[in-house]
Amino acid sequence: MSLLFPLTHKGLFNVHNFLIKKFNKFYVLRINRLNNIKFKDYISIDPSKGFRIFQFKNKKVLYESLNFCKKKFTIKKILKEAKNLNKKNTLLSLPINILDKENKPIKKLALHPEIIKPVGEYLGGLPILYGSYIWYSPNDINVELIGSQLYHFDREDYRQIKCFIPLKDISERNGTLNVIPAKKSKEFMNKRRQSEIYQSLKQRFHDSEVHEKIGQEFEIALKAKIGEIILLDTSNCLHYGSRRSEKPKYHVTFHYITPFNNKVYKKTKSITSNEDILSKSNEELMLDYIT
Repeated sequence: MSLLFPLTHKGLFNVHNFLIKKFNKFYVLRINRLNNIKFKDYISIDPSKGFRIFQFKNKKVLYESLNFCKKKFTIKKILKEAKNLNKKNTLLSLPINILDKENKPIKKLALHPEIIKPVGEYLGGLPILYGSYIWYSPNDINVELIGSQLYHFDREDYRQIKCFIPLKDISERNGTLNVIPAKKSKEFMNKRRQSEIYQSLKQRFHDSEVHEKIGQEFEIALKAKIGEIILLDTSNCLHYGSRRSEKPKYHVTFHYITPFNNKVYKKTKSITSNEDILSKSNEELMLDYIT
């Protein structure tokens, strides 16, 4: 599958449309399931921006989850058990087993309609919860910029949403995630395409190249206090994070994608061949990809 579509924005879009046609009944099912979730006054994500920061209204669900995370996934535990300790100078990621009954408060937040409705509408149907993590950025060593510290796009899907929920306030003092709105990010890639032959979503871009092509004034530092949530389309917004700052950054991350991409193609094919798919609950459909 991946050989048929290049790893570019157009390639991801084409494979998405190809798989929607291939699994059209599954696509329609997920649209209908999302539409049937009754929840008033949910926020929306402007596709030209590709991000949204909002105040989460259900404080009980939110703070039960945050307090649980702070107690179970301490910074000490992260520094010891993170799956990518080789990146201890930048970003440490500790996966959360959302299927573990002990982690029920986190699952309740990850699948809450106040998040699922705007994410699903942006992605075009009931989303997949692709991953859940505690992220910790020490931000205490001034290393040469590498990896996610440089401007880049993520490449799991033609659109995706990463949901960042602070365990400590995210401010300029502890290393904000800096983004370029989706419309201007597209402009950057279009201008780059005029002068560069090679295009791939694996590429990283230095600040100087981005500023040269579209200016500096469009860069936005995404800040959030405890109680607020950041939703960001990391496929379509140039972004970087975890650079040197005064204090560390500590937050929950939920990752949502569609079922229609190379990453989960085989799983989607397996799920849609199952005759009991129509009887599955929304929760089962959203968690099928991590079972």
